[in-house]
Amino acid sequence: MEILTTTGYSVNNYGKWMNTIMEHSPSEWVLFHDHDIFFANKNWMQICQKHLRDNKDGGLFTCVTNRIGNGEQKVFREQDDHDLRHHWMFAEKQQGEPLIEATRPISGLIMLTSKTAWKKCGGFREKGIIGVDNHYYGAVKRAGYKVYIMKDLYVYHRYRAK
Repeated sequence: MEILTTTGYSVNNYGKWMNTIMEHSPSEWVLFHDHDIFFANKNWMQICQKHLRDNKDGGLFTCVTNRIGNGEQKVFREQDDHDLRHHWMFAEKQQGEPLIEATRPISGLIMLTSKTAWKKCGGFREKGIIGVDNHYYGAVKRAGYKVYIMKDLYVYHRYRAK
């Protein structure tokens, strides 16, 4: 299963940029991620592919992390620990954790979404950058898809770090 991954955008046209990527992607699944993340799982692509195969009702998938506002996604409590060895070890401990359905808007440090869900929900909001992830979460849910948090996929997030 092929997944296109991408990062980079302008603050003024974040959603428009994402819609353009989705429109032109040769892949059914596209993974958007922030510039300040590090995939701590060595097998992160296989984790994503497994969840896509096993959860056909999903339209949007995300991860768990050390630094974010959404408590469902935040699992590593030592926010100011920037030693990647600790994050690698923590990712290893997360292996085998279950997939959970998100009960509130996700923080979009990574967003793995399908072209089918994207089309059905009308795409990403094109104004601004703040809240594009939250808006898309709601649109995907209203379109009848589930939004999942992959608790076995841990991403180090430098977001607003000291």
